[in-house]
Amino acid sequence: MQDVDNELITLTKKVYSFFSLKNPQKLRDLSTEAINHASLHQDNFSIFLSIISYSLSKILEKHQSEYNFNEFYKKVKIEIKNTISLLEKNDNSIDLQTKKILTTIKSFDKRLNLYIEEMLSSSAIKKGSKFYEYGISIGRISELLGISKWDLLNYIGNTTIADISINKTIPIEKRIEITKKVFNIK
Repeated sequence: MQDVDNELITLTKKVYSFFSLKNPQKLRDLSTEAINHASLHQDNFSIFLSIISYSLSKILEKHQSEYNFNEFYKKVKIEIKNTISLLEKNDNSIDLQTKKILTTIKSFDKRLNLYIEEMLSSSAIKKGSKFYEYGISIGRISELLGISKWDLLNYIGNTTIADISINKTIPIEKRIEITKKVFNIK
């Protein structure tokens, strides 16, 4: 993993905070914030962070009354804390830690496993469509999220995303900041 920017650490701390507060709406909003970060930097971690945030928001909305939710809740909080620690140390095992969180989400409950698998797939496709909206190519999204181009194109074709012209611009200050990062200029 390359040097972690402080924004990723801040985003991950927010995931921990909003999940601790059991606030699904804030997690969903944070998922969009992570997409914005991913659209600028195209790093795997912020993409997975977006999917994790979105998935956790859905679980908080629908499954807090499940008999083993508290155990899941505690485990995810520990895993997110471990993720923050790894990010702060710029540890290369961050990808494994991210996959561990996704595995925990998938295995939350054996009865819900298929639902959660579908939810993760669905959230990846939905988030993928957002990445497309921000100008990332279908091929790159498919590669980063591990979803098929066909599923993504099918979803995008059934939305109005493809019909909307993208008029979003990055402020000049942000462009200068990105350019400085790319060329290591201080």
